[in-house]
Amino acid sequence: MIYYAILYFVRKYLIDRIKWAFFALIILTFVAYFFFPLNIKHVSGDNGIYGISTNFRWIFYFGYMLLGAWLGMRVRTKPLTFKLKLDFVKLILCFAAFYGIMLFYKSKPQFVQTEIVTIFPLAGIVYYLYKVCNSSACNVLYSNRYVHAIVLFVGGLCLESYLCQLAILTPRYNEIFPLNLVFVWSGVLAFAYVLRCFARLFSQTFCESNYNIREILKPF
Repeated sequence: MIYYAILYFVRKYLIDRIKWAFFALIILTFVAYFFFPLNIKHVSGDNGIYGISTNFRWIFYFGYMLLGAWLGMRVRTKPLTFKLKLDFVKLILCFAAFYGIMLFYKSKPQFVQTEIVTIFPLAGIVYYLYKVCNSSACNVLYSNRYVHAIVLFVGGLCLESYLCQLAILTPRYNEIFPLNLVFVWSGVLAFAYVLRCFARLFSQTFCESNYNIREILKPF
């Protein structure tokens, strides 16, 4: 909700100077990082800048929301060009940079403060993933009814997945990476689906009409 309030003022007063909004956010992020407690700047994981036990991530996470807002406005005035192969290569490079920096400071803990630099390749991941997913090849893929159904199912569970993920996410299976991602996120989606079904059941309880089981259980 705070993000939307800030975004309102950005769109109202900085719509023509969106680059300055990004620049100001970057400066704010590094200034805040400089003054943040040492126990955050000298550790990673749950207590680092992405850690669930700290609030620092909420500062620079706004930049990714702002990036989404900028893309939404940009495509209306000056559509982006999508080059699947080139965008995919850039996406992989951003992934490599993001995890490469993390691997670096994991092996050399004295350089753990380089973690703050990962916010830039993470922005690249968001941007190029958007471009790859909007390519003509992916649009053809979406036209397949099975892929279309999967996208609708996962997309429709965004809120529920966000609400229940902390109850499911666990580092217990990290040693079998990347299979742990499949197991854990399958659990998140399953739990999110059950949560949505209960929400629909709860909603129908206060309706005058009879229960509609099909409506409660429909995947999207």
